[in-house]
Amino acid sequence: MIEYFLPFMVAVMKLSFRNAVGRPFEWVVFWKSLLTFPVDLSFLGLSFAAISMTRVQEVSKNALSAKVALSIFVACVVGIVIQHILSRAAEKKFDDAQYVFMGILGFLGYVLAIFVLVGTLNIRGVVS
Repeated sequence: MIEYFLPFMVAVMKLSFRNAVGRPFEWVVFWKSLLTFPVDLSFLGLSFAAISMTRVQEVSKNALSAKVALSIFVACVVGIVIQHILSRAAEKKFDDAQYVFMGILGFLGYVLAIFVLVGTLNIRGVVS
């Protein structure tokens, strides 16, 4: 469980620093940063994937093939691109006061972020 808690706390610290350090608190900035936060989570997952895949290649008897490792990496990148599109669209809906669509797009971004993050944290489960 700790392997999920510590990375999540790092991401929450990034979110709080974005909103609270060096500037007065503003609700608009807070909501927009919540809409872009899934992209930060996915980049965190991508960094875990890169580290995990290279480490597994070095120490595991059941190392991933280059094709599988590259496929995982490309899937993470595609997920991040989709999330970036979703977060930009959600920000636009926020600016246009279309809060229902903003919420749907934001929810989809978080679902995708959690999928990427949990998937990359469990790479060693795939190879063992």
